[in-house]
Amino acid sequence: MPPEMVESPWLEDTAGQRYPLNGTSSLGRASTINRYGFAHDKVSRRHVLIHSQDSGEFWIVDLGSTNGTYVNRERVVAPVCLQDGDSVNLGHGVELTFRQTTTAALIRAQSLLISTAHDVRVEERWILIADLEGYSALSKTMPPAELAIRVGGWLAATSELVSKNGGRINKYTGDGFLAFWREGEGVAKRVAAAVREFRELHEKSKVAYRVALHWGNVAIGGAPSLGEESLMSDDLSLGFRLEKVAAGLRLPFLMSAAAAERLKSDIILDPVPGSHAVKGFPPVTGLHTLR
Repeated sequence: MPPEMVESPWLEDTAGQRYPLNGTSSLGRASTINRYGFAHDKVSRRHVLIHSQDSGEFWIVDLGSTNGTYVNRERVVAPVCLQDGDSVNLGHGVELTFRQTTTAALIRAQSLLISTAHDVRVEERWILIADLEGYSALSKTMPPAELAIRVGGWLAATSELVSKNGGRINKYTGDGFLAFWREGEGVAKRVAAAVREFRELHEKSKVAYRVALHWGNVAIGGAPSLGEESLMSDDLSLGFRLEKVAAGLRLPFLMSAAAAERLKSDIILDPVPGSHAVKGFPPVTGLHTLR
């Protein structure tokens, strides 16, 4: 199937009505603030997101809904990758089926085939990695309903925080996400505002989390697939590695020397002394954390 003929995935209700998916689609009771509204008393105002990422994957993200989101009768606690035919139930009130006739693997293969026909551009970007701390242990000790509300509430608050300050979530992982800002006039101040809000949220959050921030070059590869662009670069990989360094140092916030240099006039920072091993990279220095 030629790439231009790839059919977008969709949700289908029990009456056969389709709800096409691409990019990020929000579902909830309020039709005015969601892409798709479902007027059911068991559906929360903003209930769930379905997010396109990694060239064809669609991840479902519960937003701390009161009655929960269920995939194949299992409550969604952290973001989950959907598969064709999965049953999606909103609060035990709205029954939907996820349909994807073209597999994510085929979409990725097609994207690679046509990438040479599109410019691969390099952009300066702010790269932010947010990750829940100790999620595996929590998932074994906390009741699923309580954990789902806590994690979903955190995801709802942080995704709104990123969006409000001009950023965009590119990818959800099992217990966190990757967000970015395109560099430009005034962007550093927006990133600084987001970091300050992350710290304020951290002080009152019911779940612990880490944030790593880096600034660098990111290659944008080929054409967007189903509304989401592919990001790649050593700087992107370094951003993810810095989150692991933060975990080892037991720091809730860590930023690279490049990020700290650009934010030092907007945020009070403290240096992290020493040289730090980073898998796949030379040791890094000049790291900073929030005071």
